[in-house]
Amino acid sequence: MIAREEVDGNTELLVVPVTTQPPPRPDDAFEIPARVKAHLGLDAERCWIMVTELNRFRWPGPDIRPIERGEDRTPFYGFIPQPLFDTVLAAVVERAAVKQVKVTRRSE
Repeated sequence: MIAREEVDGNTELLVVPVTTQPPPRPDDAFEIPARVKAHLGLDAERCWIMVTELNRFRWPGPDIRPIERGEDRTPFYGFIPQPLFDTVLAAVVERAAVKQVKVTRRSE
């Protein structure tokens, strides 16, 4: 999540998508290191954080997909290391400044 906003009494989040699809151009995304993927509970498959796309959705809403964490179900995968977050955020801000970020509304 890179931003949170109250809109008409609802909380909306702006998140960068994580995908297993290689980016069209290498500088469109950052590959998630294996150690970070393990910490988040992701599988070993390569995955990337896209910096040219953002998803906007209502919280909580129909787009939330909880995961199993022991005996609990939670929508929280965990935190990425601050240096990686800062790098991703800076890249998104840089791309947004030149209108190279597509925002997709996920919640209806």
